Amino acid sequence: MEEYYLITFESTHAAISTEKLLKPAEVTIMPVPRFISASCGISVRIRPDRRDDAEEIFREQSRLQPEEYAYYHIRNDKSSGKARCDRISMDKEGIMIIFDLDGTLWDSSANVAASWNMVLERETDSGKVLTAEDISSNMGKTMTEIADIHFGWLPEDERYELAHKCEEFENGYITEHGGNLYEGVGETLAKLKERGVRMSVVSNCQEGYIKAFMDSMDMWKNFEDYEEWGRTFLSKAENISLVMERNGIGKAVYVGDIQKDSDAAHGAGIPCIWAAYGFGEINDAIARIDSFDALPGVLEELGYIK
Repeated sequence: MEEYYLITFESTHAAISTEKLLKPAEVTIMPVPRFISASCGISVRIRPDRRDDAEEIFREQSRLQPEEYAYYHIRNDKSSGKARCDRISMDKEGIMIIFDLDGTLWDSSANVAASWNMVLERETDSGKVLTAEDISSNMGKTMTEIADIHFGWLPEDERYELAHKCEEFENGYITEHGGNLYEGVGETLAKLKERGVRMSVVSNCQEGYIKAFMDSMDMWKNFEDYEEWGRTFLSKAENISLVMERNGIGKAVYVGDIQKDSDAAHGAGIPCIWAAYGFGEINDAIARIDSFDALPGVLEELGYIK
């Protein structure tokens, strides 16, 4: 995997002057990759190990306006020929509260089980019936891990095909039927939003599941970004970092309910608040909340909001 950061520019003059400015960070000039279209055609490439140096010089000394350049994080898988390109922010002054979804904001396990059982009845003659507990006990795992647990009797390709059918049907079912928000979630998120708190959601779910949550619970107004495993196929720690990168976040905290959430937060370099009313336990959280409406007070004590 080839990884690097890239600054593109609206003018050749800006590209050349920035390359000179960032020389101490050992940057190089390169043509803009074909998967990035809008630019002058010349870009400045930054190695991951010199990223902090380059960003510090750019923030302190560059006179370019935000509309005159764009900043990207590139991951190029040479074996597959596929590249992932995420536009990110050079600013690192923002503060954000990042939430897990299942077991933290809501419990959709009953409706997820209902939707999967409909697919199982339609697609198989196994007689298998999933319960809400079957679903909730595996929340936080990726969809392939969940498929291995519930459909392990099938060959791998058939197992994942069945899981994909369940995921697709589930997204529509959840959009229509929703789930159960934990007490105080709607009101508390609205109050945090009114106070100018920036919030996002990161989950290990399939692509489309967070959108189903947002649509069914009318949550778009509260969150400015989200990421999910099924869209990036990155780990939760990497997705947390990605959301922070593209929103210019220098300080964040993750709110989750199981140890894997805390592990992911620490992997991204941020602490975790334990939602103790959720599905599991966390043994190294920075703080604990026993109800969602306790969150603002904890955030104040930790210095994330005033």
